[in-house]
Amino acid sequence: MFYNTTLLNSTDECATLLKQANFEKNDIQLRMRLIEQQRDRSVTNNFDAQGAVDFVIAQIESHEAHIPQMAEGNERSTAEMNLLRLKMRLKNLERRAEDQSPVAQLISGLEVAQLDAQLKEVDTFIEAVTLRQTEINALTDVRRLN
Repeated sequence: MFYNTTLLNSTDECATLLKQANFEKNDIQLRMRLIEQQRDRSVTNNFDAQGAVDFVIAQIESHEAHIPQMAEGNERSTAEMNLLRLKMRLKNLERRAEDQSPVAQLISGLEVAQLDAQLKEVDTFIEAVTLRQTEINALTDVRRLN
């Protein structure tokens, strides 16, 4: 994109824009790193999540088979509470496995590509403003000599 930096008349204006642009650049780089780290962690943990889901499902099936045969009382109540906890854990694990799915991986790849494009645009903007700041400094030096 072309930036009409001739609208900038002082080095202070340039410095303000450069400060904001560098802040934006740092923010984009941080978001990219976070997405990449999350993607790397989820790829590493994907097998573990599926194994945990399978294990919890087996525990739930076992509890569901035994609870109806248990007598009323503390032991049955405890088993029913454990069953509820296992079902909640299963939902959390399934949500986590969903976050590690190929679709989630592709979406995070798209996000990184979009952020990379933004980063390139910010770099182009910084280049243009820096060039204008250099021009203003040169004009100021010429005026001082005359």
